[in-house]
Amino acid sequence: MCVNDPHPWLPAPVSAGDNDEGGRGLMLIKTLSDRYGCSSTAHGKDVWVTILHSA
Repeated sequence: MCVNDPHPWLPAPVSAGDNDEGGRGLMLIKTLSDRYGCSSTAHGKDVWVTILHSA
């Protein structure tokens, strides 16, 4: 799966506190995916993830 985002800054891991409403997205992607990445584009960035499942 790949999504594009108009914001040019690349995702970076942050430490989220127990009551924070944000800051967990990249940690969740790293935990749940087999591979992920981000590429800068002329219109922002593309963020992609590969999730494989076993049969």
